Amino acid sequence: MSTQKGERVKAIRRPIVICLVVLGLLAASTQAWAASWIVQTTPNPGSENSLLAVTTTSASNAWAVGWYRTTGKQRTLIEHLSGSTWSKVTSPNVSGHDNRLYGVRATSSSNIWAVGVNAGPTADRGLIEHYDGSSWTIQPSAGGNNVDLFGVGALSTSNAWAVGDGPSGAFAEHYDGTSWTSVPVPGTALGILFGVTLTSTGAWAVGTTVSSPQTTLIAQYDGTAWSVVSSPDPSGTRNVLLGVSANSASDVWGVGYFANGTGELRTLVVHYDGSTWKRVISPDRGTRDNVFNAVKAVSATDVWAVGYDLNSSGLQRTLIEHYDGSTWTVQTSPNPSSLNDELFGVGSTSSSNTFAVGYQGNGSAPMTLAMHCAC
Repeated sequence: MSTQKGERVKAIRRPIVICLVVLGLLAASTQAWAASWIVQTTPNPGSENSLLAVTTTSASNAWAVGWYRTTGKQRTLIEHLSGSTWSKVTSPNVSGHDNRLYGVRATSSSNIWAVGVNAGPTADRGLIEHYDGSSWTIQPSAGGNNVDLFGVGALSTSNAWAVGDGPSGAFAEHYDGTSWTSVPVPGTALGILFGVTLTSTGAWAVGTTVSSPQTTLIAQYDGTAWSVVSSPDPSGTRNVLLGVSANSASDVWGVGYFANGTGELRTLVVHYDGSTWKRVISPDRGTRDNVFNAVKAVSATDVWAVGYDLNSSGLQRTLIEHYDGSTWTVQTSPNPSSLNDELFGVGSTSSSNTFAVGYQGNGSAPMTLAMHCAC
């Protein structure tokens, strides 16, 4: 990653480097719905380990991706849940480079895409990997130098999108069943896209501008071309969307954070109803930073968002919130380390099968973190 691009991405998505606000302060409450989240045992192959995204195909089949460090290099990390056990699976790397995976999406147990970056000494290049039911292989990306891929979405074996940023701003590429092709995203020269989701009529991608002030960035693909649409910006200084998920073409959720008047970060939730994007109020815990990294819409009455908040001592805690069709509420979630814990990804196939992944602090050696909720 070039120094300039690296710094601007780090400033937006700070947690990648480690192991890599509302109109008024809301009182956070844990809902009586009371989901029970259980920490699962996951492999830690390196001196630093982190899971950044998760996808599921059933209650006993999930895939999580991220990276780990060994012999001074970052390597792709792919872990598979089969039954009740997580195990590390073999995943390819571009030799001589740091390799990280940021996003993953499965349409079936034999069609799974993961995206990220291979970071060379002078330039990043987009990294795309595919699982065909037997093994993971690197696939040619349409991007050249100075491309980072942060999110991936898919509907079938012949319809997938990957998004991120490139030398000209926000970047998107499409897979048609044969190859990946870059598709322009007009009006995003100062933009980065972090997440993408597909619907029956096209796709949605979310991110932020790197201008001052930072504003939310939402782009729609209508089946023919990408265009930027109007999106909410509650802050006058900093507004970022990191994740997006659709139940249907008229029910789409985006999450991230914004800065309040005193600079603390607060959770940001936006919703598309088939006509416009509007902000939906979400609670925050305490008076310090609260951030959403990812969202999963299971149904119109079952939506999950995950991330972190800071406690009074300035340590990160896992943050999980749920939408029941009416209200967002904070859920009780485990914090297995006494230091910094954070969730980066959430995936679900049904209301009784939801996974969240991230990392747990463990001092100078972060460890993978996975949780399951039989909600």
